[in-house]
Amino acid sequence: MRYKGDYSPSFLADPETYQWFPLGECAKVLDKYRYASFSNPSNSCNEIPPVVERKVDLSLFEGVQAIARTPQGGLISVPIQVSEGGQGS
Repeated sequence: MRYKGDYSPSFLADPETYQWFPLGECAKVLDKYRYASFSNPSNSCNEIPPVVERKVDLSLFEGVQAIARTPQGGLISVPIQVSEGGQGS
């Protein structure tokens, strides 16, 4: 996916804080480590980090719409439906 760097401006989201960082700043860390944290470089490593489950405030999805294609090929806006059971609780 390196080709995406040809488009500018290009940013990457930090996997721990979800902050956006310019691709130019991230490239050195990505070339050196398999797992890269741009906001906490000391967390970068060459091992796959353990999966950390995070609870998400489901109210953040209230009023969010998604675009869906109809069987006829048109596009419609539909609300996102959230299920409490999908949180792994």
